[in-house]
Amino acid sequence: TANLVDGEGKHGALLREAAGLLSDIAWRAHPDHRANDAFRQVFTHPGLLVEHRDRAFLALAVYHRYTGKEMPQVLDQLHGLIRGEEVQRARILGLAFRLGETISGGDPTTLDRFALLRRKDEGRLCLRHTAADRALLGEVVVKRLNGLATTMALRPAIEEATVQAPNNHREILLGWTVDFAVETTPRDIVTMIATHALTRDETWPPMKGGEFKVFCGGLSRSLGQ
Repeated sequence: TANLVDGEGKHGALLREAAGLLSDIAWRAHPDHRANDAFRQVFTHPGLLVEHRDRAFLALAVYHRYTGKEMPQVLDQLHGLIRGEEVQRARILGLAFRLGETISGGDPTTLDRFALLRRKDEGRLCLRHTAADRALLGEVVVKRLNGLATTMALRPAIEEATVQAPNNHREILLGWTVDFAVETTPRDIVTMIATHALTRDETWPPMKGGEFKVFCGGLSRSLGQ
């Protein structure tokens, strides 16, 4: 979450870390009441020794960890304590926590395999995952990624991470590699057929719609349409 907003600074980074530590404070509450309960606990906690402005920020961030809805009555309680840009930053942070919790179920080792990348020059918010974790990207994850991206005025995107391959390997964009030095001999002609390009550093000639080809000895023979 460190790259989601500009101008965070050292103090903002500490608040972000604190919000993360507090983000599960209301997990035992009924789902209908978790957001308000989380806000109340953080906003009124006697052991939270921070300034009122920081307390308001933390309470709002943790509130949005449990809901994507904006509640005017919540903002009314923060009137005069927190500026508009801080409200936005807290909302973004809370929605990012909400997305991460949905993906991982609270397991940090799962979350370590994902990355949330803000690409301002492309106008995109990209969720990067490994091929092995593709099944975790269900409807709710996509919905929450869309909500976070909309809040940040970006387009949502999901991309699969590639494996950095050694020089004698081919980098396959589905998360695995093939070492042709092991799998083939110098006399072999290797032909790969796929629905899309699998490597970045080679040309993959497309077939035309309705085209029929036969491969003989590793070479293609076009037989027309």
